[in-house]
Amino acid sequence: MKQPIRFLSKKTMRRIPPCSVSSAGISLIDVVIAMALGSVILLLLVGSLKESRRLGRKTNQHTSLLAVREVVFKYLNAYSSFQNTIAANASFACIAGHVSCPGAPYGNFVLKDANNSTVYDPTNALAGFTLGGIPCVSTSGNAPSRSCPVRADFSWSPIWITTTPGQISVSVVFTVWGATGIERVPAYYNFTLLKTVY
Repeated sequence: MKQPIRFLSKKTMRRIPPCSVSSAGISLIDVVIAMALGSVILLLLVGSLKESRRLGRKTNQHTSLLAVREVVFKYLNAYSSFQNTIAANASFACIAGHVSCPGAPYGNFVLKDANNSTVYDPTNALAGFTLGGIPCVSTSGNAPSRSCPVRADFSWSPIWITTTPGQISVSVVFTVWGATGIERVPAYYNFTLLKTVY
């Protein structure tokens, strides 16, 4: 036989206490607090990840600039390479004749090696270097670009050249392709080299 359904009387309903937090349950406030704490932790992790990626890019850029700087310095500093560079560039004609050089400072010039091969030609706006310090030609606009991320620009000025030996200063300024496009590098990567010319 079926038991009849019994409803609670109004008197009984008044005796039941309102909902309260018990040790066996979780209230809505507990859930909201947990979500807020989780959001804060997630934001901190995302910020930390972005910062570590930014620092990683900076470290890669630093290493790449040092590699390119070393390549350029090596060829500018080597006697036979620099003599070939002087002979190959019309802007150095006044040095060969040991006459005054009007119009200084002079801009970019082709960098040669000891075998008189072109190492780097900054007179070409597409020329630059890879992150490993290897000369490259940009395939996506003027260097620096995504395909050729480091560029070195040269300039030189005579100090004295009317006597033998003479002396000139050669300056190298680097730019890189960074997170926001073309960026100038910190000044300590750039350098000026004093060269004796015969």
